[in-house]
Amino acid sequence: MNLNTAIALQERDFIRAFHDPSAYPVAVQDPRQAARALSVNAGFAWDVSGKTFVRTVNGQFKEYWAHVDFQDYRKAFLGFAKSSWSVPPQQLTDALHVDHVVNRGFARDVGLAYVRLALLPRTINIRYGAKIEKNLSRLEKAGQRVVFMDYLCLMKVLGILPPGSWDNYSNRRDQIATVFMSKGVAGDRGLLLQGMDGFFSLWKVL
Repeated sequence: MNLNTAIALQERDFIRAFHDPSAYPVAVQDPRQAARALSVNAGFAWDVSGKTFVRTVNGQFKEYWAHVDFQDYRKAFLGFAKSSWSVPPQQLTDALHVDHVVNRGFARDVGLAYVRLALLPRTINIRYGAKIEKNLSRLEKAGQRVVFMDYLCLMKVLGILPPGSWDNYSNRRDQIATVFMSKGVAGDRGLLLQGMDGFFSLWKVL
């Protein structure tokens, strides 16, 4: 498949994770937790032993995960994209970043070892890392066994620029909800906005 098809399938898979979070975690302590997801037939296989693994769910789009301390995750992921997605190597340029769906510093701090990876535009990855993910890493944290897909993760993997402040979020919340729904997020728009407001009120990252 070409790069655009792969990214579209990746987006669709992350929306599936948003709709059914217990079946599609994005950060875990142990790969066996990812394989024991509810309501789906999931499994995993090591790629780089102890460092990266591939998660499969009901024969759907394959997920690639990396240990939070593994430094060669980009090289490993691009190899996976070439072999599993059949993306031509020349399309995987420096304009694309391989990113942890959940900030790996945050994941490490709460006791999680493996995070799902995604292929993102360079500008999106840099913008999230510049402020929001730094703020996330500064929050007081409690230990967690697993992290599921949330509004912030979904915004990042759908290529939505992060809000620069609470005022900026307030001005853009309707636009963000429109992008969510245009990409396939189902449900009532009012409840979607309510959920987004609650998320950013709870997590002081703006």
